[in-house]
Amino acid sequence: MSEVLNILADRQLSAVVFVQDYLQLQFDGDCMTLYVWPTLLLPQGVCDFGEVAYRNELCSFIARMVQRVELLDQQHLLLHFQNTRAAIRIPLDTGHEAVYFTEYDKTSWLTL
Repeated sequence: MSEVLNILADRQLSAVVFVQDYLQLQFDGDCMTLYVWPTLLLPQGVCDFGEVAYRNELCSFIARMVQRVELLDQQHLLLHFQNTRAAIRIPLDTGHEAVYFTEYDKTSWLTL
């Protein structure tokens, strides 16, 4: 898992796409499709899906560079970004597929 997602280091989040009941995070061509709503860990606190500021806060990550991707106890995927304490936390302990990641050239993919 780590070798596939480690390619995101030093890539920018280039787009956030809301599609009915799922979300796509695009990283210079690579695509992470989320079937769960991530939690935003912000310097001012936590922001969850359904809160008024959620969309704007999530979109504020656009153009930020990924510093590293961390897997926490097989329960969360954490995207850390450069030059900020803010992060995106993706729950994986949902009982169903939570994340589908593909590289732009489709050579690597990962389902969590």
